Amino acid sequence: MDGVLNKFDYPMCIGALDGTHISIKAPQGLESDYYNYKKFHSIIILATVDSNMLFTYANVGAPGRCNDAYVYSKCQLYDVIQNDTYSKHYMKINNIKVQSHLIADSAFKLDRTLMKPYTILPDMPKENATFNYRLSRCRCTIERPFGLLKNRFRCLKRKMEFHMDNTTNIIKTLVVLHNLCIITGDHSEADWDMLAPENIYKSLCIKHQQVVEIMFDMH
Repeated sequence: MDGVLNKFDYPMCIGALDGTHISIKAPQGLESDYYNYKKFHSIIILATVDSNMLFTYANVGAPGRCNDAYVYSKCQLYDVIQNDTYSKHYMKINNIKVQSHLIADSAFKLDRTLMKPYTILPDMPKENATFNYRLSRCRCTIERPFGLLKNRFRCLKRKMEFHMDNTTNIIKTLVVLHNLCIITGDHSEADWDMLAPENIYKSLCIKHQQVVEIMFDMH
């Protein structure tokens, strides 16, 4: 929470919530369930990220036909965050108790644990516009991690033609690897296709050693 407050001047935010689609070969007989509004078959990654671009939660595998708000309402994160434990973490702003919460776009349902922007109107009060601006700056933190994830692991930009269980496990693994990259200080969006093979090998060896050192430090 302190990271979001310090970077974006937005209090009590525990993460930004959003979803992205990954193209897949639809399971036989379930093609319509996985056909999304963008007109291709997909599964959804619904995730939260913190101010350091780390994924703090990822739900992988919901059919592409679903919308993000529906996936959120059915996932474990929703049940956990609705728990009264989170209501105990709050601060008072102008004598109003503001509890810890997620932030998301207008597609999600507003409640005490999730904030979204005010509807944009021609005569919107200045205070509402200011709130929207700060929330938008904060929420945009989730867009870059999704982009980094897909740039690091280019298979996520192509159709994944594996068995569904394997596909979801691969994606979950890549989310963890993304976090390890961030922890080791790799925020690069470099195009690996443009690097010479010997430079790719050298870079991978360095990253491997960094990850090994971190894993041993954790123990």
